[in-house]
Amino acid sequence: MLLVRGSAEYLTDRVGELKEVHSELATTLAAIALNQEKVAASSDTGESETS
Repeated sequence: MLLVRGSAEYLTDRVGELKEVHSELATTLAAIALNQEKVAASSDTGESETS
């Protein structure tokens, strides 16, 4: 703890920021994956992407 004594508040803020970014990124990637699954399923059944 001695090494981070003056930086504890900064480091705590950074961890919070990284958690927010990770959450947003995970949501975005999940949406992309679901869309890709939908497109793949549509192409397997011969449906157009717009239906």
